[in-house]
Amino acid sequence: MTLRHRLDSNKEIQLVIYSKYENYNFTPLALELTRVFIYHLSSVMNCSVNVMNLSIIPSVFEYILKQVNYEYHRQNIAVVSTAGRIVAGYIANDLNKKFSRYIQSLAVLNLYEMRSLNFDDFDCVICDKNDYYKRYPIKFVAYTSMTSLAQDDLYGKVFKSGYDRHILDFMKRITKITEDVVSDNFNALVKCICFRHAAESKLTELENAILWKNSLISYVKRQCLIIFCDISHTKKEFIEFYRVSKFAKYAIVVSIDYGYDLSKIKLINSILDRLIENDGYFDLMLSDTSAAYDQLFDDIIENQS
Repeated sequence: MTLRHRLDSNKEIQLVIYSKYENYNFTPLALELTRVFIYHLSSVMNCSVNVMNLSIIPSVFEYILKQVNYEYHRQNIAVVSTAGRIVAGYIANDLNKKFSRYIQSLAVLNLYEMRSLNFDDFDCVICDKNDYYKRYPIKFVAYTSMTSLAQDDLYGKVFKSGYDRHILDFMKRITKITEDVVSDNFNALVKCICFRHAAESKLTELENAILWKNSLISYVKRQCLIIFCDISHTKKEFIEFYRVSKFAKYAIVVSIDYGYDLSKIKLINSILDRLIENDGYFDLMLSDTSAAYDQLFDDIIENQS
């Protein structure tokens, strides 16, 4: 009801959005949610569903994901200067003008107040250049100016670390590279996946669901095959990479719980989308999974729209 109310409240704007997304290159999760939606709708209605304009459905999912921000922990920062509290205040004002969206709190301090500071309350200290500060058990970052280059440096050293990486670390843990399975036939690969991952008595259900959803919207995108398994059929979460041939170059098989916070779901979707769009990431994933995820994460955060 919330979604319907939200979409109905401004029909003219939503129609523009649908038109804008008409030929959009939809992301993996938007397409999968569309498959799942139609799959369950046809089951509930007990009939085939004739979708006149299929792009409308993934457009809605893309629109929802686009409104979600990646999870960020705003930073608590102390600012000090050897030139005194007034100068530290000027630095704090500059920081607040340029980076307010990333800042939870700014504490302007005299140098001597550092001795009584509870370092657990702060993420870092921003200061002018002075080796004296290195005596304290907290990250220090030097402030020089607010040129574009200096802002990029501050962002990288101070604020970028605020983006939550828990879901990234989780993806690393559940990812497996399967080098011993090479298939040149889609149906044979699906049978292999189902044999490996279907929960007890769920093999046929999983296979039928994958084949039905693929017949609705192909799982092949560019040179990649990305198959989503319903967690009710697998009873586990995993991301698995295969080499295939003829019908695709690579295959990604994904089984995740959609009950996560939307910001985490968006990050998973963005990572999968960039993997499909860039062969270089895929090759790196096969050789160094952790490094590939780290680079993908940096790319997404630095180029988010």
